[in-house]
Amino acid sequence: MKNPMVSSANFFSSGVAAAMLDGEELNTNALRTNKLLRNDEWKQIDLAVVEAQRIRLNAVADLYNRGLSLNIADGLGVMILEWQTMTGKTGGRLDMSPQAQELNDRVKFATKTLPLPVIHDDWQLGIRTLKAGRKKGTPIDTLQASESSKNVAEIIENLLINGSSSYEFDGSIIYGYTDYPDRNQVSLTTAWDDSAMTGALIRDDVLAMKQASINAKYYGPFSLYVPTAYETVLDEDYSTNYGGKTIRQRILDIAGIQSITVNDTLSANNVLLVQMTSNVIRMVNGLPIQNLQWDSKGGMLTNFKVMTIQVPQIRSDSGTNCGVTHLS
Repeated sequence: MKNPMVSSANFFSSGVAAAMLDGEELNTNALRTNKLLRNDEWKQIDLAVVEAQRIRLNAVADLYNRGLSLNIADGLGVMILEWQTMTGKTGGRLDMSPQAQELNDRVKFATKTLPLPVIHDDWQLGIRTLKAGRKKGTPIDTLQASESSKNVAEIIENLLINGSSSYEFDGSIIYGYTDYPDRNQVSLTTAWDDSAMTGALIRDDVLAMKQASINAKYYGPFSLYVPTAYETVLDEDYSTNYGGKTIRQRILDIAGIQSITVNDTLSANNVLLVQMTSNVIRMVNGLPIQNLQWDSKGGMLTNFKVMTIQVPQIRSDSGTNCGVTHLS
């Protein structure tokens, strides 16, 4: 599987495509026509693109399911998101006289930025392949569209989990859960799949993560993410003293932990505890995932692009406290 680019650099290499988008004020529907593909063929491709997003890429889905997202209109025309943090203002006073003057403190603001790159992957369809399929009465082959969509989805999930500190635009960086500078870090002394680990020790690690979050003034609700190798570990019996409960069930008994999710994007021996609120994390959606089309080679070759603008925005408070805790 090829690695799609996190960039918009080569999208406008076709002057025709760029002109169409410019004439439509960056409306991507300008590149969705029925000149070549029939309406039912577009439906088959769109279905393949959507279905490919439903593979085991679950951290991003968690955010959308909880309403933790920010939609940006005309996202193709917005390259950087800006927001502000502020220092806390001194609290009010308890006084018998309302004339007593409060401390004249000033709130200080700081601006933060987040790049909004296009995430995309290309595929192509030759005119002869399309015509031959129609003559045989076979449905259009959507495998390429599905693979491109999956490539794009994998990048989105990887951005949320691991960030992309090597990708910088105008001084702005996309951080994920495991590389966000303000995250709470807890040391993992022994891997959970080590034979020496018990259910009680694993639960103690989770409690330590919860305490680190509480110390940073984040109290839940929490989602716990574990790497693939820990999936079956959590299904083991916690101990003989808990009526056949698994380690997973005992962790879910901890107040505030609402879900435990195995995430294939997490590196081995990394565990995340994330407060699922908008002041901690949300997905910035500048362009829903879609499939676009334009012609080349005199119409002999039809080019397609699965593209989207979806970037995680992790936030801290004014004291650089954060609701993301990383055990590693």
